[in-house]
Parts: sequence; structure tokens; C-alpha cells
Amino acid sequence: MRKVFAAMLAVSVFSAVALSIPATAQVADKATVQKPAKPKAALKQNGTIISVDTAAKTFVCKWQTNDWVYKATDKTVFRAKGKTVDFADLKLNSRVSMTFHMDGKQRVADLVTIQQ
Repeated sequence: MRKVFAAMLAVSVFSAVALSIPATAQVADKATVQKPAKPKAALKQNGTIISVDTAAKTFVCKWQTNDWVYKATDKTVFRAKGKTVDFADLKLNSRVSMTFHMDGKQRVADLVTIQQ
């Protein structure tokens, strides 16, 4: 009887140890998995151009009561009347709608559509 009890105890301990190892490994795997970086959120805005700095490739737009500075890059697309245009086509008092993203505290224009 003692031999049976000892054998059952040994099997129980062995089973408990064997079952706990894969669970621990799974927890460790989940902890080391890194989440992919979130893509930059595209933000939209409409407004009026109140200043253009061609040397710095920046422009200021008035949105309601705020004036915001936007940076144009080589990837920024400018459109007017359904055609692609250049940064030089931004004129004062032009109405624009745009898509941009934040790079730190800087607003970076992605698509600027000149409406007027």
C-alpha cells in the first residue's frame, strides 16, 4: 500500500512540474513580444493661408481663432483644381483643406488641397 501511495505521489508531483513548465514558457513569450509601432494618425483641417515662408517651406493657416504653422516636406502633395501643383502655388488668403500628422510638436503637411 505504501508503494502504491508513493508511486501516485511521485506521478502527481511529476505531472504538476511538467504542466507548469509550458505555462511559464508561454508567459515569458508573451512578455517578450513587442507591439508594433502605431502609424502616425492622419489629422484633417480646413483654413486660410495667412503666411508663407518659401525658404523654410512652412506656412501658417488660420483655423477659427488659432494660427498654426505647418511644415512641408518632399513628401507633401499640393493639389489645386484636381492637378498636382507646387509649394510656390500657396498664396495668401487661399482657402485650403489639408491632411497632416504630428512629428513631436511640429505639424507636418501630407496633402494640401488649395480650394481658391
